[in-house]
Amino acid sequence: MKVINYTQYPEWHKEVLRLNDRQGVDITLDIAGTKTIEQSLLSLKENGFLATAVFISGSALPIDIHKHSINMSFIRVQGLATGSAESFSKMNRAIEINNIHPVIDTVYKIEEVKEAYKRIEKGDMVGKIVISI
Repeated sequence: MKVINYTQYPEWHKEVLRLNDRQGVDITLDIAGTKTIEQSLLSLKENGFLATAVFISGSALPIDIHKHSINMSFIRVQGLATGSAESFSKMNRAIEINNIHPVIDTVYKIEEVKEAYKRIEKGDMVGKIVISI
């Protein structure tokens, strides 16, 4: 697993392709929207899947589908639903009132991300696996 700093690589989709032998990735999650959706799509391999949610930078999708051959790549785009801001506030208030805390099994450093995933694959944890950045 690699982490790409978008400030170091403004055209980060090119770095994704470089790191994957120009193959692209199977799945990506785009939460920013307008500012990143094109690069998210361009980082996918054929038959890739793009999940979208939130649209922090806006919901306009400024991409020329034909220019980038997106329609011939058989890429699937699907939106993920999130709750409203009001629901989020109510949930947080209920967590606070009821003194609810998540169970954390292990905290890994970002450099230990492979070990964290191996732990998840093993499936013997109790609680959340956290990766500290």
